[in-house]
Amino acid sequence: MHFSIIYDVEVTQRQSIVPFRPHRSDLWTLTEYNLYISRVTEDDSTKQRKWVALLTRKQFEAWLERMPCYFTPDSIETCGSLGAPGLGMGLSPAIAWSAPDLCYEFPSALYCNAYVTPIPDICNWPSEKPFDERNWQRIRHAILHHYG
Repeated sequence: MHFSIIYDVEVTQRQSIVPFRPHRSDLWTLTEYNLYISRVTEDDSTKQRKWVALLTRKQFEAWLERMPCYFTPDSIETCGSLGAPGLGMGLSPAIAWSAPDLCYEFPSALYCNAYVTPIPDICNWPSEKPFDERNWQRIRHAILHHYG
């Protein structure tokens, strides 16, 4: 199993973004690096980063273990990921992950989330689509049960 991930974090200007950086930076590509300056006060300014990666199951679980907060999959259906790593340009089904206890562990962190597309190793990916709707729902339910 591989995991295509789009990972996004935003913190206040005073909070360090370092605890949220992926621990194996060689596996990740930083795609967005923004500093939003508030026009009202500097306290309202934020920092935002977005990384993408295509990880093996072992690498994915190591990333989850090293997250600075408890990261879980959400059961709410998403519209998917656009341009997910390893899946080419287009729309891919995805599971949203978030940190529900983020406000307790990092009060100045505004959000930390990811869109994760599990890719089973039982197909001729990347030349074939890894799953149809029925297979996607089975994989989605298994991921929610295992990691949720």
